[in-house]
Amino acid sequence: MTFTATDDCGNSNDITLTFTIEDTTPPTLTADNVHEVACEDYDPEAIYSASASDMCGGAEVILVSSSEASGSCAGTYLHTYKAVDDCENESAEFQQTVNLIDNDAPVITGGDDETVECDGAGNLAALNAWLNSNAGASATDNCDDDITWTNDFDALSDDCGETGSVTVTFTAEDHCENTSDVTFTFTIEDTTNPSIDTEASDETVECDGMGNSEAF
Repeated sequence: MTFTATDDCGNSNDITLTFTIEDTTPPTLTADNVHEVACEDYDPEAIYSASASDMCGGAEVILVSSSEASGSCAGTYLHTYKAVDDCENESAEFQQTVNLIDNDAPVITGGDDETVECDGAGNLAALNAWLNSNAGASATDNCDDDITWTNDFDALSDDCGETGSVTVTFTAEDHCENTSDVTFTFTIEDTTNPSIDTEASDETVECDGMGNSEAF
């Protein structure tokens, strides 16, 4: 801008000056210290509950980094933000804790009852294999690849001989202690006819007049 000074005789002199509005003030960053998000919705590149403002123009929140940390059962992450305005002024960095939430129980699929023929020794190998495989059932979880299985097996109920059955409840549990149950029955049955090791033979005796009851 040019300023001109003029006296009564028409003499004048000019001077040019510049008026500048500058912005050297960092923008303001506002964010929650702790944010919770469902584990299946978590995005490591997301900005959660954070905003930026500036007295002289626009500003935005920038994600500086995200990293995994210990914390909630479903997982915890640290998100670091900063605010940047239109004049490239930056706020101090702010670290937010993002806790993942898991309220969903594992989903169990498959599995079945099992019936085996009595082997005369308790069928322990077949029983243990059935128990260790969780009766053939499998489980998936929205947040957890490592499902813990337990069961309430106690003992087989006696039926006849070395047969018996047991109804077992299998429980799948995720890291947040959400659980699902499924129940199956293991049965040892005996459908095999007995075998005759020594064959019988006919016998003829002389009448003793008393019915030959001792010989019979």
